[in-house]
Amino acid sequence: AFGGGFLAPLLVGRMPVPLREETFTWMLIVAWYVSHNVPGLSDGLAALTRTPLAAAMLKVFFNIFKTQQIVGSLELASKAVAAEDMLPKSSYFPQAIAAPVLCGFLGGCGGMFLPFDNGLKPIEAGGVWNVRASFLCSVTYFAATRICSCEPLDAKMGICLLRLAGDLFPVLRDVLLGSIFGLLYMATNVQGVQQKAPAQSEDKEQRTSRPAKKLDEKEAEEEERREKQGASRRAKKLEEKEAEEQERKEKQGKQRKPKEEKD
Repeated sequence: AFGGGFLAPLLVGRMPVPLREETFTWMLIVAWYVSHNVPGLSDGLAALTRTPLAAAMLKVFFNIFKTQQIVGSLELASKAVAAEDMLPKSSYFPQAIAAPVLCGFLGGCGGMFLPFDNGLKPIEAGGVWNVRASFLCSVTYFAATRICSCEPLDAKMGICLLRLAGDLFPVLRDVLLGSIFGLLYMATNVQGVQQKAPAQSEDKEQRTSRPAKKLDEKEAEEEERREKQGASRRAKKLEEKEAEEQERKEKQGKQRKPKEEKD
């Protein structure tokens, strides 16, 4: 949950909030211990969170927390850029846009990129609500407060309700976002990520592997048939050799009998 709270401040050279405020660290440790290692209580909390009412309450609390992280990271980046004096400010933009939006985005879903060997998998997967919500909320809050001159608290409440509505009504959310992003992809000529692509590629791979598999099975059957034929030939030769040996012994026996009678 605190992944974005670490990444966003570090991106602009600031101390992460969980390290700056000691209370967060110890509260997190206590919450983890109570949730996982207290007999009876941990199981009871797990069962409670699976009830519809508790699940809805957790969604509300989670979205409030994520909204706070998005707004805090965005405002922190904006102040950090404004306070920077090592380089002159941009002559073309009156205020920074990229850094605040990027830090707000990471504040909302930065934990999905940890550990760092995950790379860009959360973005490559496409259609992940937490990633989309973090981007949409960061852009919406920035536009509302910087361009439309809305009150920061009102804009903060708006993006919190946006996230909460997306969590509570996932079917409607997917339909609306699918239409919006479909128009966006069409207008910008950007290729959207197709959710069924992995399955299609897997089916294609299976189809291409079937002939090779059949060929291997055919070769194995042919090899087995050859081995059986070779074994039958060897058995036949052995039988012929035994028969010749038996015939030779019988001839030798017949030749000995006249000699014995003469003696």
